Amino acid sequence: AEDGIRDVERSRGLGDVYKRQGLPVATAARQTASLERQQHLDAIGDFFVEASRYPVSDQASAQMSMGWRIQHNLVYAEETLQRLNTLGNELQRMPDYEATRDMLKPWFDEVAEQLGNILGGSQGVLEFVELAPAYDKVKRTLLQSALAGHISRASLDTGLQMCSLSRRLAEQWLRALGHLRAMQAETAVSPPSSSSSPDVAMPVQDEPVLANPCLLYTS
Repeated sequence: AEDGIRDVERSRGLGDVYKRQGLPVATAARQTASLERQQHLDAIGDFFVEASRYPVSDQASAQMSMGWRIQHNLVYAEETLQRLNTLGNELQRMPDYEATRDMLKPWFDEVAEQLGNILGGSQGVLEFVELAPAYDKVKRTLLQSALAGHISRASLDTGLQMCSLSRRLAEQWLRALGHLRAMQAETAVSPPSSSSSPDVAMPVQDEPVLANPCLLYTS
């Protein structure tokens, strides 16, 4: 044992891994969906690269710049989600998975609920200051459980990484959503451009098209 934390041998049996239900797990369906999202984001990035080679109006240029930021945030969020899925799979192969999952679940549920409220319009922004107590609580609970020998050092490290990555994922998703709403507002109020340069039409959505990222792997 190191610092009072016991090292629990990881289970090598994978037969029951996908029979369990819990936090982030890269099931075949989720892996396929992640690959499809990544392909869409790559195609959007390619479009912006190609479009930047042509003269456009100032309005279109500003919209494309905002779109590029959205694409960048979502690429980063997708990479973070994939890392979370990988960690979730690693955690499920550990014999103390259920105990670690139960400690992580309240944090993921709270972040997912607030993000859902923002997407639904009942909440304006996500204040991480307000989430700080829950964030500190889950980290403290994990550490105390490890010190008491209830979970392994490996599960502690994995759980702490998942907490940090989930916060990073939410931040990137919210930045993308903020850019999208700003672009929609600009498109809705801006008069048609009188420039002779070809314009790039940017669709206006009644509702944000971004899904709640936490629900991608907690549902």
